Amino acid sequence: MVTNLAKLNNTVTILWSDHGAKTTQYAIDTMAGKFETYDAFLLVLFPNAVLKILGEKLKTVILKNQKAVVSPVDLHATVLALSNWKVLLEGNHTDQLGLFSDKTWRRGCESLSVRDYSLCKCVQYYRFLDLNDRKAFFDILWMAEYVIGTLNDRLNMQLQQKNDVVFSRNCQWLKGVSFRDVIYDKKLHRYIFDVLVHNSNTQVFNVQVQQQHGRLSLFHWQRTSVYRDFDTYKDSGVSLELCICNRRKKQKTHAESYDIQEAVRSNIFGAKSVANTVFKEDPCLALIERNHENEVFAFSIVNYCEVRHRRLHIARNGSSDVWRVSNTLPMNITVVAYSITFAISARSIDQGARRFKLILTKIN
Repeated sequence: MVTNLAKLNNTVTILWSDHGAKTTQYAIDTMAGKFETYDAFLLVLFPNAVLKILGEKLKTVILKNQKAVVSPVDLHATVLALSNWKVLLEGNHTDQLGLFSDKTWRRGCESLSVRDYSLCKCVQYYRFLDLNDRKAFFDILWMAEYVIGTLNDRLNMQLQQKNDVVFSRNCQWLKGVSFRDVIYDKKLHRYIFDVLVHNSNTQVFNVQVQQQHGRLSLFHWQRTSVYRDFDTYKDSGVSLELCICNRRKKQKTHAESYDIQEAVRSNIFGAKSVANTVFKEDPCLALIERNHENEVFAFSIVNYCEVRHRRLHIARNGSSDVWRVSNTLPMNITVVAYSITFAISARSIDQGARRFKLILTKIN
């Protein structure tokens, strides 16, 4: 087909896709595949007969633009220029020429109209982190704990939209196993990496974390592993992209009883979760803590009671000068009955730093 299209005397052919491969193992599991997800297939055919009409000057520009970074906006400008080709040949035109512009091949990714979470093939904008470096590993672990806590909170909110207190659910508590393929975007100051969730039936979330003034925000996330098979089994009101079920079924079933104790005891990123009662007069509340070699701490609050919600004030016990924290302290949170709410993750910036501790106060 391509050979025949190239022989047409008066036709320019443009073939392109909306995006690169997304659900192949190459796209999911390799660094190059992640970039190619945002690198759509594009083939523009200028037959020799058309190039002869356009002339040597435009032919030279077209050849230069073979290696240019372009977007659909440039293709639109190219088609408009071709629709008025006599004006194009006369040189009486604006700069909006797409592939006919001598400026196109000189541009970088910053000039493209693309989504701001896209990865661009101009790799000079990125730094690739080595997780064998201890500092880099714990920096990303701090962010990964924040990510898994934030995603679980969003999952809880969706579950609680239908029933304020959730005793049965199919979509499981997300358990972070590891992380990989870390990219630092030097222009946007974002960390981009994969978070692998659950040991059996591992699912992959690609996330982008912004760090500003020592605080974290989850700028963008998407599940890159295949998850459509869970559609008939997920809980009502929950985004399919957030749902991981115990098993895949072809028909709907009743939701399974939710064992909150199992979620509390979960090992996350290799660290054991330890729950300690916070208030002697209120055994319903416990502080869940994970300690990663005194370099990273992660905290959540569990409310075992099945009726009453709890409001808490959370503050740092001691100086925060030697710690970076994911969220601004002090802060107030609500812990819904029979649920777990993420509180904070903390990263030591001083090897001599003491154990990170929180002070919890109940709000009436």
